[in-house]
Amino acid sequence: MTTTTATNPAATLAAHDITVRSVFIPLSQSRNAGEKYPTLNWRVTLMRADRAVFSADYSAGSAHCPAYKLSIKQAGGAHSMARQERILSECETGRLSGFSGLPLDRNIKPDTLDVVNSLLLDASALDFSGFADWSADFGFDADSIKARAIYDACIACGLALRAGLGDAMLQELRDAFSEY
Repeated sequence: MTTTTATNPAATLAAHDITVRSVFIPLSQSRNAGEKYPTLNWRVTLMRADRAVFSADYSAGSAHCPAYKLSIKQAGGAHSMARQERILSECETGRLSGFSGLPLDRNIKPDTLDVVNSLLLDASALDFSGFADWSADFGFDADSIKARAIYDACIACGLALRAGLGDAMLQELRDAFSEY
């Protein structure tokens, strides 16, 4: 039996010249528009050197907003209308809401490691014998059309990553992110 040792995810990405490019999508124009809780949204592209490997929509909850994090530190965790307005502003503009002396011209970017980990988790659909096996493992209803669409998108992600990176590099990335 072979065991793999997890490596540093950031170092593995750097060693293979893998980066993430992102384009912000305003909340009002995102797939999450109208949802109860605001999200930060991007179109992300996994790059290897200067070549695009795979693109997908990527979202992060409002707890990833700088306004959320900074206001907790400043107000001891208290929620306020001003805080919520700042969070909504950041989710709509993709820019810092301009408090605590931070510059307004700073764009909010997704965390590269979070994006790559998410793509690798989606790509793990390739490890299942089929939709029924995958849906049972992830708690989806095997009769759900929506679940089938998610599975199909995960398979497409996995196939694109395999085609763009190769089996060996894809496995190296999975090993590097195994404890992320």
